[in-house]
Amino acid sequence: MTPNERCANLAAEPADLLERVTHLVDDVLDATVTGRWPQSELTALVECLRAEVLPRARHEECEVFTVKVSAADRAQLHRDHRRLREATEVLARAASGEGNRSTAHVAATARSVLSQLDRHLASEREALALV
Repeated sequence: MTPNERCANLAAEPADLLERVTHLVDDVLDATVTGRWPQSELTALVECLRAEVLPRARHEECEVFTVKVSAADRAQLHRDHRRLREATEVLARAASGEGNRSTAHVAATARSVLSQLDRHLASEREALALV
C-alpha cells in the first residue's frame, strides 16, 4: 500500500474509532455515576486504547505522517500520542489496582482521553487534508 493509500485509510477510520472509544468512556462514566468501581469497563477501555488507538499512533509516527505531514504538524501529533499513551497508562494502573483508584479521578481521566482523542483526530484530518 502506498503512503497516499495509507493516508486515505487513516482519513476514513477516525469516526468509527472515536465512536468505539466514546461508547467505552460512556460505560466507565455510567459506572462511576452509580458509585461503582468500573473494573470491567476500565479494562475494556484500556484494551481498546492499547489495541486500536496506540498502534494507530505508532503507525502514524513510523510511516505515513513522516512522509506526508510538515515537521510542525508531526511534532504536535507526537505530543498528542505521548499524552494518549500516558493517559492510557494511568487508566491501566487504576484497572490493575495500582495508582489512584478514585472514581472521580478515573472518570476525569477517561473524559480527558476522549477529549484528547477527539482533538487529535481533528488535527489528523486537517493535516491529511493538506497533503
